[in-house]
Amino acid sequence: MPSLFACLIASSASLQAAVLSVASPYNVYVLGNMQESNVDAEGRVAVGGNATLTNYGVGSKLSGSPGNSLVVAGDLAYNGGEVHHGNIVYGGSLSGSFGVPNGSITHGSAIDFAAGNSYLLGASVYWSGLAANASTIDYYGGVHLVGSNADLNVFSLTGAILSSSWGVVIDAPAGSTVLINVSGVADTFRYMGIQFQDLNSDGTGLTNRQNVIYNFYEATSLELNGISVQGSILAPKATVNFNNGNVEGNLIAGNLIGTGEAHNYLFQGNLPSVPSQSQVPEPATLGLSLLGCALLVLRRRKS
Repeated sequence: MPSLFACLIASSASLQAAVLSVASPYNVYVLGNMQESNVDAEGRVAVGGNATLTNYGVGSKLSGSPGNSLVVAGDLAYNGGEVHHGNIVYGGSLSGSFGVPNGSITHGSAIDFAAGNSYLLGASVYWSGLAANASTIDYYGGVHLVGSNADLNVFSLTGAILSSSWGVVIDAPAGSTVLINVSGVADTFRYMGIQFQDLNSDGTGLTNRQNVIYNFYEATSLELNGISVQGSILAPKATVNFNNGNVEGNLIAGNLIGTGEAHNYLFQGNLPSVPSQSQVPEPATLGLSLLGCALLVLRRRKS
């Protein structure tokens, strides 16, 4: 018969299953303010501050009734564009002219941004401290990242090297997670190609973009330009200036400005659990878990 303690452990684990916390289902997640124009995000968008969107599309690759597709904690100025599938939830004022053909518009709150932001800031720092277990190789001005771990390959890369590189080539076993920790306060990730190749000819296959995440753990500014980022971006402290390119994954930024596009290939990799207070369930959620577990144990005892 399961104990109350065991039930609570299982409940807590399910609550923390998402590696990127509340940001996991969002193609674009901005801790602060967002200002983008003449572009789109194929998936969901969440903004913890104010959002100014001009000729901006949301959710073009979603279908049916996907729930909340555009969530803004503060003011939403939406000047042209459409949320193709899903709802809009905003917390401040709403202005502009836009379309919501397959959803509703609600004034309220849908995300605990305070808890989510705290988790992402802590997770970025924690994952940056993981020891590198894979090789970062300078290849005639390019960067070769070669790992052989079947589960997690951690790379350490300076922002200076990344900014001067002509390209990045990743070799890691199929299904493995690739964590690329990038140092530097002011980083650039631009004018380069990113490829997956079997550089070491080990026959283990190649991982894919949905298992790759770039962790700009120190950056307060990050420029993305002239690039198709094959993977997700975690830059929770940075004002990201994003133009002329796309991110093939989650784009998590402190603030976001520009005309960069986000494609809905959400991160599916596995990263070590973050031992921080942000992983403790909120009191209301914990209370419901306690009640549910207690009822389950009581029912088992009666039977």
